[in-house]
Amino acid sequence: MNTSCSTVFTYWDSWQFQATFSHLLILITLPINLFGGYCIIKKTPRNRKSARWYLLHLHAWTIISDVLIGGLVCPYMFFPVLVGISVGVFSWISVPVWIQVFCAQVGLGGLATAIVMLFENRHNTLVRGRFKIEAEWIRYTFYAINGIYALLFLLPVYFQIPDPEWAKPILLKVVCELSGFFSIFRNPFQILPCPHPSYFQNNVFVFSMEISAVTGTAGIFLLFFLAEVFILCIHSSYFLLSLKTHMSPATQKLQIKFFVDMIFQVSIPVAVIVLPMTYCFYSIVWQYYNQMLNNIAIICISLHGMGSTITLIWLNPSYRQFTISVITCFRYDPSFRRSSVMTVSPATITQQHSKKI
Repeated sequence: MNTSCSTVFTYWDSWQFQATFSHLLILITLPINLFGGYCIIKKTPRNRKSARWYLLHLHAWTIISDVLIGGLVCPYMFFPVLVGISVGVFSWISVPVWIQVFCAQVGLGGLATAIVMLFENRHNTLVRGRFKIEAEWIRYTFYAINGIYALLFLLPVYFQIPDPEWAKPILLKVVCELSGFFSIFRNPFQILPCPHPSYFQNNVFVFSMEISAVTGTAGIFLLFFLAEVFILCIHSSYFLLSLKTHMSPATQKLQIKFFVDMIFQVSIPVAVIVLPMTYCFYSIVWQYYNQMLNNIAIICISLHGMGSTITLIWLNPSYRQFTISVITCFRYDPSFRRSSVMTVSPATITQQHSKKI
């Protein structure tokens, strides 16, 4: 460790802050996410039944990824290097760190696959013609390819995990040299940051020395899934807005609303993940080190599930009305209000008419 470092670290930079906050957050968000799953199962309207299980599948992976990142694994990362400590439940029961990293990858990969499956289901429902996947075995093969890719896209990295005892000093030296080079474009008088003392603990895990290879592989994986979702959305939108659609005007209107709601339901929570991951990418590329921002970025990623559930409930009137009923201890019943208006109004009109006579 460089003894000339003068960086002062606070509680917000420590792994204790991230672990405590993440675990408390899971205790709050998990019941909310489970409530969202109940809404999907029990309160999905009849005109959306065909997509119910795909919505539930996506929601399940949302919960799994949140629990893994925020509770079971809870990685304390030292970006811009791929070095970290597991401070979650798995570390309490001595699960090997590489298995924990793989579990976190599976959670995020399963989430990406579930999003593609949801949009493929809408595409299969809306589209007619040669570009529709008619055969069920082809659809299942398509799902399997996406799932296997999400499961194995980082597999070569796991065979090259270095020994942290010699890798940590080397990575620290490389980071310092690169930071000095990039500081020419920012501030030539900037003092190089020092890693948090936790960096030198014995339980630190070095995922890879080839940072650019890992980020490049992850970038290709992300672009692959984004391209699939984009193509499915564009083609589905073309058929939804086509004048020669096979649907009636009323059905078309309902399908357009459902499709737009689904896009918002996916895009808003995904933004919760993309924004902190953008910071992580910036940190790696420009060799910027700020441990507090690293902690906040990981915590924000674990907020994805709550953002997904809130968006899901807000965009679906049946879920929203049921949620309001639960919050008000079932004193709010929109169906009762509508029926009351329909039964009281004629009587009121009749009574007023008799008074005039």
